[in-house]
Amino acid sequence: MPSLLEEYGALVRSHRDQRNMTQTELADRCGRSLELIGRIERGAAAPSFETIEAIATALQIPVRDFFGSGPHAVGTDDAMGRVIVRLSRLSPADLAWAERLLETALTRRDESGSTGE
Repeated sequence: MPSLLEEYGALVRSHRDQRNMTQTELADRCGRSLELIGRIERGAAAPSFETIEAIATALQIPVRDFFGSGPHAVGTDDAMGRVIVRLSRLSPADLAWAERLLETALTRRDESGSTGE
């Protein structure tokens, strides 16, 4: 199981890659060194709260997008982990569409009395 540092680093790299941003660009945008960004992405450095906030701002995402996945982070083999990874790769517009689709599916399931079990 990956460590919290490895999970956080993988999420930073994933969000950076989605924006076609290099590590150098991310470092410049968040005012941190290229070496630190590389170490964070490899799970070899623990970022401060200020650095976490600076990275989120540079990537234009809420800080919460780096947390809340617990053991369901990048590289896990369970359904929740796969869903989280797939959703993390969507654009904001596609994520809003997926949320509406999920809401519709769950509402219809609840109305039909199906528990899905």
